[in-house]
Amino acid sequence: MGDVANCIKKLCAQRNITVHGLAKLSGIPYSTLREIVSDPDREPQFGTIRQICSTLNISLAEFFSEPLVPDLPPAAQAELKSYEEYLRYKYLGK
Repeated sequence: MGDVANCIKKLCAQRNITVHGLAKLSGIPYSTLREIVSDPDREPQFGTIRQICSTLNISLAEFFSEPLVPDLPPAAQAELKSYEEYLRYKYLGK
C-alpha cells in the first residue's frame, strides 16, 4: 500500500486541488489525508480509499493504475479520460 500516498498526490495534482481541498470535497478529515500523504508506509483503511475514488469519480483500478500516456500534461490526460468515458458510453452503454 506504499503507493497510496503517491496516487493521492498525483490525482490531486492532475485535478489542480490540494490535499486540503480533497479533504473538504470528500469529507475525510484533513489530518487523516495529511498522515497518509506524508507517511508512505501508512496503510489507510479501504473505506478511505473508496471515498477518495468516489469523490474523484474514478474506480479503484484507476486509482492504482499509471496513466496510459504519462508524458501528457494533466489537462490532456483528463481530456483523454473524458473521451474514453464517452467511448465506453457510446459502445458499451456504460
